Amino acid sequence: KLLVVALLAWGVTLSNASIGFDASEEISVSQFMCMNNTGYQYYMARISKSNGQIDTIGIQNLKNANQLTSLAFLYSVDAYLSPCFGACSPPVDQITTAIKAVADAKAWYTRLWIDVKNGDWPVNQIANQQTILDMINQSASLGGYGIGIYTDMDKWQKVTGNWDGARKYPLWWANNNTQPNFKNFQPFGGWTSPTMHQYTLGTSGACSMGNLNLNWSP
Repeated sequence: KLLVVALLAWGVTLSNASIGFDASEEISVSQFMCMNNTGYQYYMARISKSNGQIDTIGIQNLKNANQLTSLAFLYSVDAYLSPCFGACSPPVDQITTAIKAVADAKAWYTRLWIDVKNGDWPVNQIANQQTILDMINQSASLGGYGIGIYTDMDKWQKVTGNWDGARKYPLWWANNNTQPNFKNFQPFGGWTSPTMHQYTLGTSGACSMGNLNLNWSP
């Protein structure tokens, strides 16, 4: 797992913790290296958009971040997928297409996070619960990648009715409170604690990065 270090980022000292980022803009290998040298230890790449299209920029970013890991930098790389609804293929097929696109690009990641925060999910909560399970099972069948859920309390309750059927999978908690900790987390969906906290959205950062979302994990 991520090495525990003391980090200094944006003027906040983070002891015994790890910080990471997600961003949809193009990120070069040198920028990833710079971010790592600044103290960032992990990155989450979007591999499929909420309009159903493969995110080619995200997959290239994944490849670029993979290079740092291959060079023994302290870097962990995950991916996330925002399912499309409506005039799109079924979400389970979107999982298949996205994972194939990553494999075809000869990229890799450690965990795939299913986005249950963004996108226009249907109103049928029971059907949504099954969709989430189907996506989890399909990802597992295509390579055994780790799975997690990206969401917040309000969206999870709206989409699933506060269903707890995914509680055994890690939670990437979206809460833009600018606080790199879990102190304000309120249990929902069967989760008593997150694995990671997305605590700041859309900030400019080091290394000529213009639009970062910042994440923290203990």
